[in-house]
Amino acid sequence: MSTADKRGAPQGPWAPGDRVAHRFNPDLGPGRITAVEGRYLRVHFPLAGEQLTIAADTGSLEPLVLRAGCRAMLESSGEEVQVAEVGPGSRCRLGDGREVDEAELWPLPHTASLFDRLAAGEIDRLEDFANRLDALHLASLREGDRLASFLGGRIQLFPHQLYVAERATRADPVRWLLADEVGLGKTVEACLIQSHLLRTGRVERVLVVAPATLTVQWLGELWRKYHEVYVLLDDKRLNDVARDYGEYFNPFDVHRRVVASLEMLVERPRLVEQAQAAGVEMVIVDEAHHLRRREGHPGNPAYRTLAPLIRQVPHALLLTATPLEDDAEGFLRLLQLLHPERFPDGSPLLEVLDSGAPLPACTSVTRRQDLGGLPPRRPLPVDIDEQAWAPIAHLEQQVAALPADTPPARARKADLLRRALSSGAAVLALPDSRRPGLEAAARRAVESDPRLDFLAQAAPEWERRREKTLIFVSCRETLEMLRAELSRRCQLATAVFHEDLSPARRDIEVAGFRTRSGPSLLVSTECGGEGRNFEFCH
Repeated sequence: MSTADKRGAPQGPWAPGDRVAHRFNPDLGPGRITAVEGRYLRVHFPLAGEQLTIAADTGSLEPLVLRAGCRAMLESSGEEVQVAEVGPGSRCRLGDGREVDEAELWPLPHTASLFDRLAAGEIDRLEDFANRLDALHLASLREGDRLASFLGGRIQLFPHQLYVAERATRADPVRWLLADEVGLGKTVEACLIQSHLLRTGRVERVLVVAPATLTVQWLGELWRKYHEVYVLLDDKRLNDVARDYGEYFNPFDVHRRVVASLEMLVERPRLVEQAQAAGVEMVIVDEAHHLRRREGHPGNPAYRTLAPLIRQVPHALLLTATPLEDDAEGFLRLLQLLHPERFPDGSPLLEVLDSGAPLPACTSVTRRQDLGGLPPRRPLPVDIDEQAWAPIAHLEQQVAALPADTPPARARKADLLRRALSSGAAVLALPDSRRPGLEAAARRAVESDPRLDFLAQAAPEWERRREKTLIFVSCRETLEMLRAELSRRCQLATAVFHEDLSPARRDIEVAGFRTRSGPSLLVSTECGGEGRNFEFCH
């Protein structure tokens, strides 16, 4: 609070050297205008150590005038004095009887009770007080509602996602299997649930486990959409913990909210033991269908690694994209991880699942038809005449004519045919392409591919409209051909995503593609369809 009297004097015009107070942030203390730059003022607040640029017409500044009884400092000597009286002509009489000009004094802060402030006439406007009361009232309404913690994310929330999150968080503990159809928002549901548990104080320590290719995506989703700060537990982070706290220090005691790759936990099971020792209270496992176990067997390495932790923590969410209809036994094994006492080995649940009876209340298996379908996609087929397609058709005929008398030969021929449908470049990568006539057909298909001609014509327009376009190919060689040809023909940079890239490099490619100034095209093999979020694409 300023020790000076903030009188309701006319505000402005301001000049360098004027002393002011900030009406809405009194903790800044007294300030002095150092420059007037058009409609903006540069104001220095020594107490707060701040140099702010403030619009002159906002009404946030008001003149600062000394009043009797306040403490001040003589700017020429730094001596602290007390103002006894403020007289006419900006003359001030000090407590020791001296008289000085008001401009020579700089007010000093002092603490005062609310009664002192009222006695000094430091009263805010009634409109500001009413706005503050309204804000507190709205905040209390929001915080008092069970749905409050679900509404803070930067997402478009769909009713089925809110329904699942609200149902799940009614339970204590929360142990759910999220097996909605691909694209319906299992990640959103999991993030809503963890956000609610964090906001209501039911959990403090959370571990998110995902395949290595998805860990950075989880970090980004949690930060961008929910403003949750998680740490990626990788080799570098573990080395940092060892360097700062000692080789045997528990990293989960340093970082309360962690994203870790399934592969690293399988390679280093001691990390799971450390998570248990640190008292992790919630585990979220993405792509949980990788945890596999047959009845009577201990399970695969991923299952054996995570099962003890999942059973110990109070709250657990398992996310799987594998449809119940395709793997009812795998569905049961995941439910057994969450609720071993309710679904022991030999449980009749498999018969129940086969009969179509209602699923356990701790599951979500929303399908598109349950929602009445999603908005229809608009296919835009590209017409290609027979003459333009002739080189590729000829290549297919050349492959189809190859002999295949043994099972290995038939397998090679099937792969070659798949590659021929992808591109001539994919065929040329194999030794079998050296057969008479086949290599020449493949080269003609590379030189005259109508699909590439279409992309070379359309891609610059997509770039101009700043649209992000995702192109899937079946072969790595086709991907490299597209990148090279689009660069040569259109001078366009193209992001790529394929299985031979390291997880870190994949994340870099996707992050660059996502930015407004990044490439407008990303060419991906089929691995780009496994858990990656490309919803922002055209």
